[in-house]
Amino acid sequence: MQNVTEAATFTEVLSLNARLHPSRTALRRKRDGKWENISWKRFHRWTLDFAAGLICLGAEKGDSICILSANRLEWAVSDFAIIAASARTAAIYASNPPRDAAYIVSHSDAKLLIVENGEQLHKALQTLHLMPNLRKIIAFDPPPDFSHEKLIPFNEVCSLGMNAPDNVKRELENRIASASPGDVITIIYTSGTTGPPKGAMLTHENFLFICRSCSSLGIASSRDSTISYLPLAHALERVVFYLCVYNAASVSFARSFYTLADDIRELKPTLLAGVPRVFEKMYDRIMETAHAAPPWKKTLFEFAVRTGAKAARLANDGKPIPIPLRASRLLFHLLVYGKIRQSAGGKIRFFFSGGAPLSPEIIEFFHAVSLPILEAYGMTESTAPATFNRPGRARFGYVGQQIPDVELKIAPDGEILIRGKGVFKGYFKDPGATAETVRNGWLHTGDIGEMSPDGYLRVTDRKKDLIITAGGKNVAPQNIENLFKTSRYISNIVVIGDRQPYLTALITLSRDEIEAFARERGIQPERDKPLESHPEIIRLLDSVVTEKNSSLPRHETIKKYKILPGDFSEESGELTPTLKVKRRVICSRFATEIEELYRRP
Repeated sequence: MQNVTEAATFTEVLSLNARLHPSRTALRRKRDGKWENISWKRFHRWTLDFAAGLICLGAEKGDSICILSANRLEWAVSDFAIIAASARTAAIYASNPPRDAAYIVSHSDAKLLIVENGEQLHKALQTLHLMPNLRKIIAFDPPPDFSHEKLIPFNEVCSLGMNAPDNVKRELENRIASASPGDVITIIYTSGTTGPPKGAMLTHENFLFICRSCSSLGIASSRDSTISYLPLAHALERVVFYLCVYNAASVSFARSFYTLADDIRELKPTLLAGVPRVFEKMYDRIMETAHAAPPWKKTLFEFAVRTGAKAARLANDGKPIPIPLRASRLLFHLLVYGKIRQSAGGKIRFFFSGGAPLSPEIIEFFHAVSLPILEAYGMTESTAPATFNRPGRARFGYVGQQIPDVELKIAPDGEILIRGKGVFKGYFKDPGATAETVRNGWLHTGDIGEMSPDGYLRVTDRKKDLIITAGGKNVAPQNIENLFKTSRYISNIVVIGDRQPYLTALITLSRDEIEAFARERGIQPERDKPLESHPEIIRLLDSVVTEKNSSLPRHETIKKYKILPGDFSEESGELTPTLKVKRRVICSRFATEIEELYRRP
């Protein structure tokens, strides 16, 4: 086999890359201030050594092995080693609190847990009583001068494998040879906004199907590079990582989310994935800079964006761009777009957005400044993308057309249904939930959507999040929330109104923008009163709400709102690890404020 399209497993893909591209860079990490390149040959060898070490520790075929760590090179090595050993990765978000992490270890029946450092090790040790089957904890960076009967350093496991006896090496070879496309290689626990997470079982075939389909659209190639920073415990980032492995493209690991901007400027990636909140923040920063510029620069920026948006719409519709418009766009590339592109490294071909709908206004803006966002739609249970906006054929406000060999239809109640080889094998140890989710081969997504005549999908809301007002009107809160978040003063918003006579909202403010607004007007926070309670700030938000309401139907307008102190966060339990709002948690936590919104005249 010399063609990656013929590979039946991801172990074969990695082996093929090591043979065909032995010295080409596969992975990068920053050590001692310099980026270190890891070749495909070294990555493959490292993976086999660690896989043999796992077998030495008692890893059996079909075992679950948990990884509790932020993204890093060793995460990738561990994942592919687990796959090579015919086990399955059960990844845990590094931000998960101890009990949540212990739940996944226990529920997945894991005997081995891989952790990043002392912080994650401490989580595991304080909840050992909740993980009775756990035998060993492997640490990438174990605390110095610390020992525990269950602890073994990552490097020691690699050495175990490197020096493993012949029977262990033969066992590893047999497991690799006997692996089949239908084998489960990972259990991805859905972060969810309510209830305990469910473990979605995904196979070699699921991921290889998605990689082949997306590659056929020109989404990625061997010339591409990306930066891994979204949690690898999430389906979107895992698919992007596997897509790069499938295409022998290089993946660099960001030092942290906070260094991402610097890492992008240094590494100059060609592809970058993000969830809507990431692009909303990028948009806010660009608009903040433009707002602070001298009037002539601000006018130039606004004209450049309008020109770029007009050209982008024509290009995506397959229509010719008139010569004067092309000339204007070239000029603005030198004056405006090029500078914005440089802040993203200067070589971006596409941004990918998934996980939740992104505001069409924000997508159009990025297309206008020559940083196209290709929005996709899918879920963990469909191995992420089921639809994709094609390069050069994106439609703003839609999440693209179905990828090759995926079937899509809208149920009578508006629910989006998916069928194809990307549909997962089922929920681990939960056949009831599996049967409820997959019926007659169709994955019931729980999302509401509509299809255009030419096959573009628009997601309108989550089925369970739909608001039905007291007047019987159906309202999709996400659409309204995305509209309001285009204001630079609003960080987050949750629309309320189920079975109520009108809509209200809980709003958190963008701290930097509000403080800048206050400084410009000489507003000083009063003693023992937060800035957001100042009359000038209230008037500002009133004007924002009035302006956004003006573009909405009457029954979708926000009649009252409450500004909340601070912002929602993952640490407070109000956001998922992918920064989606936990609507029910927030409604429960701020029940008194919501009640007040409907009690006042």
